[in-house]
Amino acid sequence: MEGYEIIGSKSGAGSPVARICVLYDVLNQIALKGFLHPYTVSEEEVTLPLLEHQDLTKSLLLFDRGYPSYWLMYLLIEKQTHFVMRAAKNANNTVKNFLVSEQSEITVEIYPPYASLKKLREKGVDITKHNSSVRPLIGLQT
Repeated sequence: MEGYEIIGSKSGAGSPVARICVLYDVLNQIALKGFLHPYTVSEEEVTLPLLEHQDLTKSLLLFDRGYPSYWLMYLLIEKQTHFVMRAAKNANNTVKNFLVSEQSEITVEIYPPYASLKKLREKGVDITKHNSSVRPLIGLQT
């Protein structure tokens, strides 16, 4: 398959690999929108095209590891979209500190790293200091 990387196995046979990203309505059991990309394209890169032109204000989006990023949280909050993002245990100091605490959930204020500010500006979002923080709820799955 042109444009898709071939990954070999121990037997020497190779298979093309791809990344599939789908916006799926679990209530109605229907895919609303989806894309097939080369595996080398990151989850972050495929997310915005997937969410464009969708009214998600009454939705709950679920993201697996690989998706959590400040700029994506910021844009989802700005669009009044509810979301849950699974993060690695070592994603950042806030997550690490939460995991060793006695709390079952916390709301924190997260400020953007430079790379996220740059990405937001590239996407046409003018972010200033007074509106730069996001307040996600961090909780444990039990």
